[in-house]
Amino acid sequence: MSFHRTAALFCRRLKGPITLAYECRIKSDRLRLDKEQLSLAAALDTLHSSLVSERIHIPDAYLDDAANHFAHSAYKVPSSFSLISFAGVARAVARAVANINSLIAAGNAPQKGIYIHGSVGVGKSLLMDLFYSVCADGVSIESEGEMTPPIKRRRKRCHFHEFMLDVHQRIHAYKLLHPRSNPIPPVAVALAKEARLLCFDEMQITDIADAMIVKQI
Repeated sequence: MSFHRTAALFCRRLKGPITLAYECRIKSDRLRLDKEQLSLAAALDTLHSSLVSERIHIPDAYLDDAANHFAHSAYKVPSSFSLISFAGVARAVARAVANINSLIAAGNAPQKGIYIHGSVGVGKSLLMDLFYSVCADGVSIESEGEMTPPIKRRRKRCHFHEFMLDVHQRIHAYKLLHPRSNPIPPVAVALAKEARLLCFDEMQITDIADAMIVKQI
């Protein structure tokens, strides 16, 4: 194998799957090269790498006790209030929080994500969709000899407005049953159980109530 061939393979391996998928679309004339988009693709490669890593992962099992309770009670009217039941839930939540904190303390804090911003038409949704596609379906580039499988994480892509409507509905349903409890923790647990990767289109927060909810989630 020639030096140039070896160097080309080495450089290619330094690129992540989103960058490779982006460059593949350029070569097939589906996109035009944009340096800002290429830079964003590299940042999304880092996020993808953190999602693939099993080390940086908070298992569902750490939330099971609390999540199971919420799943069985959030949409049912309880026949009576039980202090013992409440204490059991509190202990379950405390165990979940303790386990998560131990992971974070050990250096396993999950990737917080990326907020993409810019003018209209610069490719924000395009790159996010490309990232989600690689996460959901993987990527196979035969000409480059590259193949990346889908990530083993539950994922969801939606419009941010639709997401917040869903969150408000969940909060309302929980408060009807538990008017004296903070609805955010159980709603956050339910969302985490459904999807570990959330991709929002048109994310914009202009309402103070939404801002407070998103901060806690």
